Formats: sequence, structure tokens, C-alpha cells
Amino acid sequence: MGKGADPGLDGRVTGMDGFAQNFKALTGHSPLPWQCRLYSRFRQGDVPPALDLPTGLGKTSVMAIWLAAKIAGTRLPTRLVYVVDRRVVVDQATEEAEMLRRNAMAHGLLPDLPISTLRGQHLDNRRWMEDPTAPAIIVGTVDMIGSRLLFQGYGVSAGMRPFQAGLLGVDTLVVLDEAHLCPPFQALLERIAARKGLGPAESLGPDAGLLPPFRLLPLSATGLLPLSATGKNADGAFTLEEEDEKDSFVRDRLTAGKSLTIAPSDGKLEDGLAREALALADSAGGRIAVFCTSREVARKVADRLVDRKAGRPREAVVLLAGARRVHERERARDELQATGFLPARKDQSALSPPTFLVATAAGEVGIDLDADHAVMDLVAAERMIQRLGRVNRAGGQGRLAQVRVIDAAPEKESAEAQARRQACRQLLESLPIRSDGGFDASPGALLTLRKDRKLLDRASTPAPLYPALDRPTLDAWAMTSLKTHPGRPDVAPWLRGWVEEDDPEITLIWRRWPWDEQHRLPDPKVLQDYFEATSPRLLERLEVPRSLAQKVLTERARRVDLGEQVPVVLALGDRVEWLTLGDLRDKRQRDRFFERRSADTVFVVCHHLGGLDEHGLLSDDAAGPVPCLDDGWDDEVLKNAGLRIVFDEAGEASGSEGKGGWRQVDRIDLTDPQRPDAERYLSIQVWRDTDRETGGDPAVRRREQLLTEHLREAEEEAGGLAKRLHLPAPYRDLPAPYRAMLMAAAKAHDLGKQRPHWQRAMGAPRGGEPYAKTTGKGATPALLRINGETYRHEFGSLLDLERAPEVLAGLDAGLKDLALHLVAAHHGYARPWIAPVDPDWEMSLASHRERAAAAALRFARLQATWGPWGLAWWEALLRAADQRVSRRLDQDAQPAEETA
Repeated sequence: MGKGADPGLDGRVTGMDGFAQNFKALTGHSPLPWQCRLYSRFRQGDVPPALDLPTGLGKTSVMAIWLAAKIAGTRLPTRLVYVVDRRVVVDQATEEAEMLRRNAMAHGLLPDLPISTLRGQHLDNRRWMEDPTAPAIIVGTVDMIGSRLLFQGYGVSAGMRPFQAGLLGVDTLVVLDEAHLCPPFQALLERIAARKGLGPAESLGPDAGLLPPFRLLPLSATGLLPLSATGKNADGAFTLEEEDEKDSFVRDRLTAGKSLTIAPSDGKLEDGLAREALALADSAGGRIAVFCTSREVARKVADRLVDRKAGRPREAVVLLAGARRVHERERARDELQATGFLPARKDQSALSPPTFLVATAAGEVGIDLDADHAVMDLVAAERMIQRLGRVNRAGGQGRLAQVRVIDAAPEKESAEAQARRQACRQLLESLPIRSDGGFDASPGALLTLRKDRKLLDRASTPAPLYPALDRPTLDAWAMTSLKTHPGRPDVAPWLRGWVEEDDPEITLIWRRWPWDEQHRLPDPKVLQDYFEATSPRLLERLEVPRSLAQKVLTERARRVDLGEQVPVVLALGDRVEWLTLGDLRDKRQRDRFFERRSADTVFVVCHHLGGLDEHGLLSDDAAGPVPCLDDGWDDEVLKNAGLRIVFDEAGEASGSEGKGGWRQVDRIDLTDPQRPDAERYLSIQVWRDTDRETGGDPAVRRREQLLTEHLREAEEEAGGLAKRLHLPAPYRDLPAPYRAMLMAAAKAHDLGKQRPHWQRAMGAPRGGEPYAKTTGKGATPALLRINGETYRHEFGSLLDLERAPEVLAGLDAGLKDLALHLVAAHHGYARPWIAPVDPDWEMSLASHRERAAAAALRFARLQATWGPWGLAWWEALLRAADQRVSRRLDQDAQPAEETA
């Protein structure tokens, strides 16, 4: 055993020798000195307050270092969440995580490593939720992660929100990439990590330390900007030391040659950028990146660079802008690789003919672009640093990037913006002068800019104001089973700050209007049920400035003839509202409709309206119908989305028992009352494979399971999870009373399914014992509607526990309370509301209401005791045990055609 070695949990060498061995197995290369130092700190359970490293030094390897420490048995958080503040085509963090998974499994270091990307095509896989005790990596944006942490997950159903919040808010290490870009979110995470007033109550005594911690590690690749929400450099930030600069890899990147020149604008900015890019193509060739602040300028530059006569076809120019639909953004990887800007081709330093990348802010962060030369407009200092980091990243002998910066004043530039631009120019002109007369823009030279902190601050974008997180607001967000709450504000200011933007972004998706040829929509309740069953997938989403969306949709409304009263845009919220074609043409009606919606509203556009071109970009000239999830996408894309909608006019919906992993989870009757003989249906189907859990009624599975069998397996699974939890010292696993509580809740969680009403509604086989899971054949969910409410089996389980007190016997009052809540809340209800109805009429309606009120008070009491995330974590443990049993049921019943 080498120096510094010690045996890990399974006997593997886990000291520094073991780390070097495991790191190379995970990443394919040996660790750098800074990576070894960070691992040593991780092994001691020490997470630095910040990581401050120049670009190109592999900061995403934090994931590999964390994983190596977990393999060695270190008590670090079980889940790592990597937050990237840009929605891009593909980010290095996702690829790094997927590589770690492949290599860890190939070398036998882990049996599996769930990877979930909360953006792009992997949004719905939910692998990170399958086992709360197993290491998992989640990659997501500020909005996707932040909204989930605050119990208001964008695109997440109300029932799933506490499950996700509980797993993100406990036993999680959040790595915040480019932290300087989002000070409000960093401040929020710091507040959550501190847990002051947000965690367990002191009345819990020693057990207040039972919950695994939430940790934060902010990253910066600039080495320039404040890493603390206080506006000061974080004390104790992890940075490079002298020994690092002796490493040839680090030295090459710190000295990567970049010669920067600044010129004033001469005419239109797009003309100047294109002219400089073409001049570089003629003189130097290779891969040339053009960065533009404006989307419109970027479009025009791309158009000017295409010149078929000069042998420069459209394929040689890639336009990378964030304002395109995710479905089309996912396909842009091939374009970037073909033109040499992604790592798969970066060994080719000069392709012939030259290739161009024209990028907005979407190309500045979270994507491992590498260009030979660059042209850009002059923007704030932090963005200039990011852009420069996308040029000649690897460095090396003889490589020198030419960087042309055009100092152009945008139209209607404010005095503050002008002062910031001038300060940034002054900052760049303070860089050392190279022998060729350009400014030295290498990463090492950029580090010298921090010497003039005042100038650096003036050249940087000021952080927006933001609200502090307080307990009453958090408690209001945590009441997820209430559709509305007067004290529940939009979470956006806590994530992004109070940004004074006249043009906020909104989210659009395109769908077919299937109800009839005249596009007459059904009543709002049917619409609400439909969109709850077919919730928007991220592949469908397009996030664009509101003014641009209104401009394009209005122009499309002028060019189509669908009828003035035909609804063409829906707004999904607590209730579905719509805008007719006539209203879309009316400025007053149109503005009111779009402006009074919350930030997480999804607008559904009728695909006949058009407005989306083949690149997924908004366009006035793009006529409909737009290919979309329910009309035009092929089956492989739908599998990635996890959802398909099958329309049928001939009775039983076609494909309801589809081959492979497609399973019908709902069916909506579209029959026109005036034509009752013409039966019409929508069959809503989800794709269920071994890696996916994508909604639908969890009682509907691939095969039946008796209730007694399901409860027994859930109890065993809960006990297994309890033993595998990684708890803080001095705990080794969950103490016996808590383990008994969790197992008792699992043993009782589905007792309410015994009701004959529930059995008939779910299509259970007649006679014999009650079932917990059915195949859904012959299901009639309408039977569960009682007195205007829907019976929830969780409420029935609560009533049954009163009749069977022996199930919770032996638990003290506090643990009995917790068990009762977990039973009531295991599908997201009773937070605080659960419908007080039960088809068992032995109790009166008044009695049912009393018990529902008691459940609400119990929720409030336990949330005050355990804190919002602590209580949600307990719920997540039971829910995970339940889902693991159900998932195994599906896997055991996997049809032959899926395994062939």
C-alpha cells in the first residue's frame, strides 16, 4: 500500500494513491495538483467556501473528485447538483457526468451512477429520485434547480414538488458554476446552507442533527469577480498555488496566447463584425467565433458570412442563439462538431475552408467551445472574460489567437451602460502589451486585472437587488397541495433578483388543437385535466423575450384565416385561459393576456398558427402547421419526451395497448354531444422503460399486484433504505425508532385502496383480495368522484389506521404523528389539504372534514419541527420506497418484445 493510502469501504486503496488510480479510471487522465488538494479536503468532509480557478483548467472535474471521495467512503452529500446559468445546446457538465457514469461502471467502482439533466431531452428520466441513498448527479439551470428547491418546480406537478424539494434540500452538494453571474441565487443557496430558522427545531434535541446537510460550492472561471453575496471575495476560497504553475498542463493554459486589439465601430455593428471575421478567415483561417450581444445582430452577421461563390456554404456558418426550441437546440451538436467548435474536432486547429460560429450569450457559459480566433463587440468585463475563455483554450507552443474587439455604442445606450463599457475598455487596455502590439489576453494575464478592484467593479455588471428568504414565504411555497395561496409569490426574484427588464422572457410550446375541425375548445375543466395529463415537456419549450413572441404571433395572426373566435394561444396556470385569433390581433387584449402571467406560465400555441421555423427559431414567415409533440414528431423523439398523444375517431383509442414501453395512462372523451354516435378519444400514453418514471397514475402498471404483497414489499424496501442512508456523525444509519416509523408508514400507506369503489375505478380483477396495482383495463376513474371531490386512497389509509392502531404501536407520539403524515402525503397531498371524502360511509362527512383538518394541522406542526426540507425529505424516503417496489413490478413484467 503506497504512501498516504488507506482501505476504503470495500478494501480498495482510497488514500492519495487510491485517488490517483480512481481519478484516472473515472476521467482517463491523472489528477492535477489542485485536484489532489481538493480531494484531500473532501476526504476530511471539508467543502471550501468557493473554488476560484481560471478557465480551461477543468473545474467540472469537481464532480469526479466528489465521486472519488464518495467511493472512498467519505461522508459528503449523496447527491451532487451542478448548476449552469445558461440554456445552451450541450454543456460540458452533462458530458462529464455521463463519462463518469460509464467509467465508474466499467471499472467496477460503482454498480450505477444515475445522471439527470434538468434541461434537454433527459428532463423526465428522474433517475436521481430512484434511490435517495445512492450517489447521483443532477445538472440543471438556476431556474430549474432553484424553483424545485423552493417547492415551486417549473414544469413539475404539484404532487411531485415536495418529493423533489426534499431530495434537493437535504443530503445535497450544490456546485454553482460561474457563481458571479447569479448573485441572488448564490445568496439564496447560502441562506439554505446556513439553515438558520429554516431547519429542524431545537426541540428535537440531539435528533435535530439527524438530517444530512445541504452544502454549497460556488465556482468561478474568471478569477476576477466577487464570489460572495456580500460583495467581497470569499474567505478561504480554493485557488491555484505556486506548485500548480509548475505543471505543464496548467502552464499551457495560463499562457495560452491571445493577442487582443480594440477598434471603434465604423458603420453598422453587424457589418464591422462580419468584415473582421472575413479578414481573419483570409489571413489566418481556422475556426472563427463571432460573439454578439444582440440576437438580431447575430442573425445579420451569420447571413453576411454565408457566401456560396467564395465556397462558404450555409453549413460553414453556425448560429448559436438561446432563443430556439429545445428540440432543435439538441440537434445543433452535430453542426458544432462538423465545424470544429466542440471537443470532438478540436484537434483540427485549422479546417479548410474556414468555419464560423456566430453566438449570443448562449455560447459564453456552460459549453466547451474552442475557437482559433474571435471577433466580438465590447460588453461588461465578466462576459468578456467568458468569451476569451472560448478562444485557444488549450494553448501550446506556436498557437496564437487573434481577438478583434469592436467598441460600438448600442442604440439608446444609458449613461450607466456607457460608463461600464468605457470602464471595460480601460480595463482591457491595462493588460500587458505583447511584442506584436496587441494586448495579452491569456488567462494568466487576465489575473492581473484584479489589482485595480475599483475599475474592475465599474467594468462589471452590477448585481441586482433581491429579497431575503424568510420562513413565512418558504412555508407558503411548501403548501404545495393548495392550488392558490395569497402569500405565495413568484419565486423568480429569489432566483434572479428584481431585474428591471422591460422585456422578460416567456415560454412557448406548440400543440395541435384536436377537439374538432373548427378548433372549438372544451370547457376549462377538461382543458385543465388534459394539460395535467400531458404536461409540457422541455423538448417542446421555447424561451424568448415577450415582445418578440407577441410580435411574431401577432404577425402570424394577420396571415392566417382560422376564424376570429378561434382560440389560438392558451395560458397554463391554476386554470387554463385562452386568447382568440381576434384578441391576438388586438393590442390591448394581447398585452393584458401576456403581461399578467407569472414567470412559470407556459403559453401553448395552436400549431396551425405557425411562427416557428425549421431551426426552432421564431419567424414571421414560418407558416403552420408546426411539427410538435402531438403532430409530426417521430417515435424516437416522443420516447425522449416520454409522452405521446394518440387521436382516434373510431371508438377505443388506437394504440392504447401499444407495443414496447408505451402505456395508456388516461383517455379523454372528445365525443360531441350533438353527434353521440361518433365516438372520439384522445389516448394519453407514457413511455416506461427501465430508466424512466414519467407520470400517469402510479396505480396503473404492467401487471397486477395484490395489496398485501405491495405493502409487504414497500415495508421491506423502506427498511432497506433506512439502513443505507448516509447520515452525519455520530449516526451510522437511521436510529431504530425512526426506522420502525418509516417501515410502519410503508406498511400502511395504501390501506385506502381496499375500498370497493377504488378497486372498480382502477379496473381491478373482480373477487378475491384487493389489488394495489392494476393494468388499467376497464378502469373508470370517474367512480372516485364523490360530492364534487375525488377520493384519495391516502385519506382512506388515515381512516383505516384509526381502526388498526396496532400498526403504529410502539411509536412515541412524535413519531406516530410523522408516520400518519407520511401516509397522507406520499403522493403530495395533505400539504396541508387533502379531500375529505371516503366511499366508506361508516363515518359522517363532518367526521371526514375533522380528520382532513387534523391532517392539515399535523403538517403545520411537523413542518415547524423538522423544517420544510426536512419534512419533505422524510416524505421522499417513503415515496422512493413505494416507487422502487412499483418499478420492479414493471421490470419483472417487461414484455418479450422489449427484451428481444
